[in-house]
Amino acid sequence: MFVTVTLLVTALTFVYVYLAWYRNYWTKRNVPGPYPRLLLGNFPSFILRNRPFVEDFQDIYDEFRSKANVAGVFNSRQPALLVMKPELIKDVLIKNFKNFQDNEFADSISKESDPIFGRNPFMLKGEEWKEKRAEVTPAFTTSRMKALFPFVEDVSNRMKQYITQHNTQGPIETRELCAKYTTDVVSSCIFAADAQSFTKEKAEIREMGRKLLEPNFQILLMFLLIGIVPALKKLIKISFVPKDIEQFFTNLMENAVAYREKNNEKRVDYLDHLISLRSKKQLSTLDMAAHGVTFFIDGFETSSLAMCFTLYELARNPDCQSTLRAELMNARNEDGTIDYDSLLELPYLDQVLYEALRIWPPAAFLSKVCTIPTELEVSEGKTVLVERGIPVMLPVWAVHRDAEYFEEPKRFNPDRFAPSNGGTKVYREKGCFLPFGDGPRQCLGMRFALMQVKRGLFEVITKYEISINSKTKQPLQLDPKTFIICPVGAGVAFVALVYLFLTWEFGFWEKYNVKGPKPKLLYGNIPYLLTKKRHFVYNHDQIYNDFKNEPVVGYYSIRTPQLMVKDPELIKEVLSKGFNNFAANDFSDTVDEKSDPLLARNPFSLSGEKWKTRRAEITPGFTNNRIKAMAHLMDEVCERMIRHVNKQAESNSGIASLDAKELMAKYTTDVVASCIFGIDAQSFTKENPEIRLMGKRIMNFNFVVQIALLVTTFCPSVKRFYKFTFVPKDAEQFFIRIMQDAIRYRKENKINRTDFLDHLLQLQDRKQVTDVDIAGHGVSFFADGFETSSIVLTYCLYDLAKHSTIQRELRDDIRKAKESGGGSISYEQLAEMPLLEQIICETMRIHPLMSVMSKRCTADTTLVGPKDRKIFVKKGTTVVLPYYSICFDPEHYPDPQKYDPNRFSPENGGSKLYRDRGVYFPFGDGPRMCLGMRFALIQVKRAIVEIVELFSLSVSSKTIEPFEMDPDMFMLMPKGGIWLDFKPIA
Repeated sequence: MFVTVTLLVTALTFVYVYLAWYRNYWTKRNVPGPYPRLLLGNFPSFILRNRPFVEDFQDIYDEFRSKANVAGVFNSRQPALLVMKPELIKDVLIKNFKNFQDNEFADSISKESDPIFGRNPFMLKGEEWKEKRAEVTPAFTTSRMKALFPFVEDVSNRMKQYITQHNTQGPIETRELCAKYTTDVVSSCIFAADAQSFTKEKAEIREMGRKLLEPNFQILLMFLLIGIVPALKKLIKISFVPKDIEQFFTNLMENAVAYREKNNEKRVDYLDHLISLRSKKQLSTLDMAAHGVTFFIDGFETSSLAMCFTLYELARNPDCQSTLRAELMNARNEDGTIDYDSLLELPYLDQVLYEALRIWPPAAFLSKVCTIPTELEVSEGKTVLVERGIPVMLPVWAVHRDAEYFEEPKRFNPDRFAPSNGGTKVYREKGCFLPFGDGPRQCLGMRFALMQVKRGLFEVITKYEISINSKTKQPLQLDPKTFIICPVGAGVAFVALVYLFLTWEFGFWEKYNVKGPKPKLLYGNIPYLLTKKRHFVYNHDQIYNDFKNEPVVGYYSIRTPQLMVKDPELIKEVLSKGFNNFAANDFSDTVDEKSDPLLARNPFSLSGEKWKTRRAEITPGFTNNRIKAMAHLMDEVCERMIRHVNKQAESNSGIASLDAKELMAKYTTDVVASCIFGIDAQSFTKENPEIRLMGKRIMNFNFVVQIALLVTTFCPSVKRFYKFTFVPKDAEQFFIRIMQDAIRYRKENKINRTDFLDHLLQLQDRKQVTDVDIAGHGVSFFADGFETSSIVLTYCLYDLAKHSTIQRELRDDIRKAKESGGGSISYEQLAEMPLLEQIICETMRIHPLMSVMSKRCTADTTLVGPKDRKIFVKKGTTVVLPYYSICFDPEHYPDPQKYDPNRFSPENGGSKLYRDRGVYFPFGDGPRMCLGMRFALIQVKRAIVEIVELFSLSVSSKTIEPFEMDPDMFMLMPKGGIWLDFKPIA
């Protein structure tokens, strides 16, 4: 079971790292773009279908079009480049065509996996694409289009009859009407068959065409898998066309060819071209069927949409409809028909159709793949190398609706394409009009599509006046399930289950009438926990401030509900008065003695009776007498620290510019190593002393902590059967060994020294605790005294460096204390220096070490908030106390951004005043308040006194200000560290 769970957690970790691996791909290349969402990338609507996916493109386009020519985006985790400037779009489609000649899905299928689509020129690449395109190009010459025109006319007449018959029955659904029309046209021109779409309720070829374009499970998998693992395109080939549809069209082609050959029928249509092509190129029936289906798809779906949207716009714009009708009526023959040449020479009909194609392009975007590494211009003087295999996306929809290229883009205005204004040519040359693509891979069937749509429009507009029925929703909204390939069957079930799991708890706080922000899929309300864009302290702070007047806020860490308790009285309830109901830290059940023997023995990680026992064992180790007895050890380390600082000084200026955090970590490492293990850690003399490295090892578990947070917030129940390991095995063995060595040395040499190790020896004698237990206590002291104290010290020195007046006042206090103490400062003096105490208190307020303090509700509880409001807290709920945000709340601390030690002066009530109010708890509060607080404060005070007396502090230019907390650090430390200049005082 343990191995299974370990493998599961490892797998989850790998999946997360894999999904997030490319997130900085474009940032590293200095290409602007939106930050991607885990799994969903920048196009979540492809998967979620909560809105038309064109809106994802539009949002990105609107945000970045003025910033750069291109934007770096992600399709799931696959980096892609969104090219927004028409000039570059032309480069991709025409000028640099050879470098972007393949469509994105070229590698997704093969002739073996999908015999029909695998032969479609749209899916082919390289020489094979050229060959197939060359085969079908002659089928779209002007003479062949003209020869097909009578068949199109015949279907137009059938459509007219259909409209006449159904007009008395009420309004006609235009999308379906146009689909029936184009289905019959292409069926006649390709297979010489009457599809009977206008006469049969469910004509077979119409149903097969519908199924051919229906979304299916394989296509969903393609989007998901290719986006997540692009390399799969080369390994797994998808079948777009189901076998029954493949067989239907193959049989249809065979029967059509057999009938024509048997009856020696001559008809200049697409089938005639395929039969002649078969003789020249020895095409198989499957090859012919594939060509037929290619023509069928292109002519049926896109043409029906173009015709439908054109009719919609004409219905919305009666003036345009009247103008077009007049043009069409004037072009009619005496019998009411129109010939091919006349139809193609009607300028206003062209204008109307092109304007509809501009507003409603058949393809919302084009996607090409870079086949040869190419540089594209990001902005003036700045380029990016597009690597081979990177998809390049061209946002046709957004460009067509850009006011920079089309005045009043939302207005239907056919006159913009008038010959006097340059027609479509002026826009194509600019690269901003792309309804059929452009360049060598421009849609081959464009002329046929335009011809059939124009003939259909002629029939409708000359015979009927069209208007929008009240059943049509205005403004027109695209159906996300229609304009995106969407899943069915198992695909829907899989996505639905994942979605259900991720959102299952999202209504938790509404049930208990607790207000809070709306969570986002995968992120909840703490997105920085996953994205690492900033430190998650900023997420917590935003929640705190967005719900300023609420005593509590319900939010979600990924998918886990958590309660932020903001009201100071309720905070006191959680920490002190109602302690029994919140006795466990949120971390308490994450480790056990098997998974992490040392950390599991740390009282911070324990709960219940185990916590009480462990705390009782070490409480006597922190009495005032013991700390006083260890003060001289701090003096020794201070001497070594001062020598080290002086050695680092520059010979010219005498100033030492040092990373304060590293300096203070050396100091606290030496202090706690001496007090716990009775050894000199040699942090100031050796480059990388072993205990210093091991100290870093046990504290540098940020990645493990983040994985633990990730896994447990996704699925909290994991903690019931899997425990994490935070202290590496080599570090664990090291601390057990040095503890055993220290105990043996002290016993053998009969050394009596009133330090923490002495307390542990007495404890071992009385309670027969094991060496691992003793090492656990030692590491607890080491970890607590080394890391947090060094950060507090760093911030204290920084604040003093920033505030020279306060620094001088403290130096005067130190000198006065030394004078009254006969040249030295006693333990009692150190503990009672009021200004020093105020400085440390204010530093711990203005520089909190943690974003929040987390507790676990251990029993169903009802908190009573302001105005007797009852707030139910369910057992197991994580309760978060937002210490960082409270420290900067002007309601609790006037002018909170100002560094003002005086707010903690004795005459103002000291820190007790704020503790009593429930707004100051840097060491926690109540029964679980930090045991080592007094020791930590003494070692911090001792170092400050020594440094301030001997050095004038100022902030080095290496320090990046204002601070931005490092998202890679669990505790709050700024990016780049804190560098200070130490100038000796003469």
